[in-house]
Amino acid sequence: MSDYLETPTVDNLWDYLRHFYNQIPSSMQENFSFEDLAGVYKENNKSSLFALCKKYANIQGLKKLPSGTYLCIHCTEEEKVIATNNLIKKAKEQYEIEPQFIVEVIVVSGILNWKYEIQLLIK
Repeated sequence: MSDYLETPTVDNLWDYLRHFYNQIPSSMQENFSFEDLAGVYKENNKSSLFALCKKYANIQGLKKLPSGTYLCIHCTEEEKVIATNNLIKKAKEQYEIEPQFIVEVIVVSGILNWKYEIQLLIK
């Protein structure tokens, strides 16, 4: 999880992984390897950009998402609020759950363009 980045921009996605390596003490950086995948994690009205770790050690700022079944939808930036609300509504009505967190995976769709895959844990 980023210690200060909350939303994706062209500038912060350009050299995205360097930001996360810079949050790790240099003596521990060899214990980490990141997937080339960016996203936004939302919980308790707080948003943080994240990078997916393929190899890691336990340090502050590391968050493990639970395995399970996730309800997903693809959308554009403009559709994100409506798509997220629809996904939450479906989770409540069809699965009778109140999502604890939301994951917005950034899907690069062209040079300087991206879309989102919104994910909610349902079981």
